[in-house]
Amino acid sequence: MTSTIKLVAFDQEGAARLLVEYLNSENIPAHFAYHPDEFAYQVLLDDLSMLEQAKQCCQEFLANPNSAKFRDLAWGAEPVIQMQNSSLGLPKFNLHSLATAPITWLILVCCLVVYLINLSSG
Repeated sequence: MTSTIKLVAFDQEGAARLLVEYLNSENIPAHFAYHPDEFAYQVLLDDLSMLEQAKQCCQEFLANPNSAKFRDLAWGAEPVIQMQNSSLGLPKFNLHSLATAPITWLILVCCLVVYLINLSSG
């Protein structure tokens, strides 16, 4: 019987990736996925019949994630080929956002008027 079940969730991609690498090295099929509504990277077990083994591996990882065993596994992991699109960073500027923020728009216009008056009087 093959199914997907959530094992654990992390707020950092690195921890989720490392646990998945460890599970896969133990021949336990797993992957992780980012869920923006939960702000978490979920580690998902791909085979329900491996649940008990996966739970043991998760407990071992959570008890000591900085163990040399996991660190060595991270060095041998394959490089990331494709990054997921992330909404981190500065938001993109658009006029619609100014239209929904009238006070910001008013302050921007006042600054522009003061700047133009200063340019014309100097």
